[in-house]
Amino acid sequence: MRKVGNNHQQACTRVRRGDAYLALDRPGPARDDWQLALAIFEEETHPNADAVRRRLQHIGSTAHHDPSHAAPADAPAIFTPLH
Repeated sequence: MRKVGNNHQQACTRVRRGDAYLALDRPGPARDDWQLALAIFEEETHPNADAVRRRLQHIGSTAHHDPSHAAPADAPAIFTPLH
């Protein structure tokens, strides 16, 4: 069994890695990392879960408008700082 602090750090790392993947126009790996991070934050009932949900919603909304799944110019607004 992992320690809670270790899981939290892993989740934060996955969020940042997902951000990097999205910046590289790779929404699939970004989504994968964010989903894993969300599961950890939800288990911890941590407020960072909301920021990750917004990222995932953004990926879902751009998938329908842009066949390449590229993030729109205003994408950084979804990147709320983690706590």
